[in-house]
Amino acid sequence: MSLTDVVLVVFIAPLLCYVQYDELGMDLLKGKKLLKAQLSRCQRIDCLIFVGLIAILIYRNVTIGGTLLTTYLLISLALMTFYISYICWLKILFKAQVFYVNTLIPLSLTTASNL
Repeated sequence: MSLTDVVLVVFIAPLLCYVQYDELGMDLLKGKKLLKAQLSRCQRIDCLIFVGLIAILIYRNVTIGGTLLTTYLLISLALMTFYISYICWLKILFKAQVFYVNTLIPLSLTTASNL
């Protein structure tokens, strides 16, 4: 495994853990879900630019004869980025004592919420 492969794994592993936590784990933490609302998306072009840059890296890796593992890791990074930005919805979960928008926030700390 080269240094490039190690760096890609270091970025892919937390991203994969976040996706599983966001999609599967949040419903199970801190009690019963009272309300779930989807939030609007913004800046989709940023994801498209990032996936395009990864596509350039994949092309460059294939043309110079890079390792197959690096190509697979780049493809998986591009697919997970596409999934997080275009398929997975941002959401807000309200529970009895907390609400969740990428982190658990106690309701006692909030005074108002503009959705």
